[in-house]
Amino acid sequence: FPTVVHNMYLLIGAEQGMVGLWIFLGYVLVTSKLLTSVVFSKKTLTARALALGVLIGSYSLYINFFFQPYIETMMLAVVFHTLVLESSMYNI
Repeated sequence: FPTVVHNMYLLIGAEQGMVGLWIFLGYVLVTSKLLTSVVFSKKTLTARALALGVLIGSYSLYINFFFQPYIETMMLAVVFHTLVLESSMYNI
């Protein structure tokens, strides 16, 4: 019988397998490292503040994923994480 998994990481592992889980965790680590480098770089204050805000917001979601499986919120976090990283790297 189907049961609900109350952990996003377990849900990704169950639905996409270990390869999908490692890809997701690798994405989180790489983008977090790049955003952290933007925060501590000599970019404009606006770019650094935006990167810091998205980094902290994403971390709060990633911590919350241990307790609730929010698929739609995760996709939103991934999109914002990527967009802010892209704009911060190229000063858009």
